[in-house]
Amino acid sequence: MKINVGDIVSNAVHQQKLKNITQIAGEIGITRVTLNSILKSDQMEVKYIIAIGKSLQIDFSKFFKELSGPNSVNIVEDPGELYRSNIKLREKYETLLEENKDLQNRYIEMMEKYIKSKKRM
Repeated sequence: MKINVGDIVSNAVHQQKLKNITQIAGEIGITRVTLNSILKSDQMEVKYIIAIGKSLQIDFSKFFKELSGPNSVNIVEDPGELYRSNIKLREKYETLLEENKDLQNRYIEMMEKYIKSKKRM
């Protein structure tokens, strides 16, 4: 479901000084380019409004009646947990890449030794 947000969310993102677009996009799991295109639109999906609100610790439900009511989500939660989990995932990913490089280098070494040994025969 999309909500007509006008410039409210975009202004909130651009006026705050704590995080840049890349940081916010990373926290909500999209690219900077995608976030910029979302912010340029007058309509925005609820999931992005909620995610941006969590990242910036802004309760957008006071601006959009669709986000308030008995079925609404508590928009202002601790975004630090999401951020910490993203950092852990990035660290794990980087560790796996490093482990993979080591395995790849060892494989290449073994193949080179094997080829050399076959040439000697």
